[in-house]
Amino acid sequence: MTEQTPAADVETQPAAQPAPAPKPEFATMAGRSKIVPLKYPIRYDGQIYSEIPIRRVTGAELSGFVDAVSAGEKVAYPGVGVPLEVYEALDADDTATFNRELNDFLPQGFGEAAPAQ
Repeated sequence: MTEQTPAADVETQPAAQPAPAPKPEFATMAGRSKIVPLKYPIRYDGQIYSEIPIRRVTGAELSGFVDAVSAGEKVAYPGVGVPLEVYEALDADDTATFNRELNDFLPQGFGEAAPAQ
């Protein structure tokens, strides 16, 4: 007579997980981001913000931002590395400096007036 081992006693190997799909990435990050120092740091939610990182956005990020704004949502631009509340609380001089720096990171034609027809 052959003795059978209950299924619970048999050691099973986990199924092999497929390798994650490759993710596209920029070949170089040069010129894609910058840190803007603040003259008047902001304290928010237990953190002090003395600088704001900015970066170029992807087409998908821009599309999501435009869709959210078009739907009436109040959202931060995805290339700005601080919460919207921090940006809105900036001193006027820091806001002006930051916005000048941000212009270099906006997509071509973004924010420009539509041409007259």
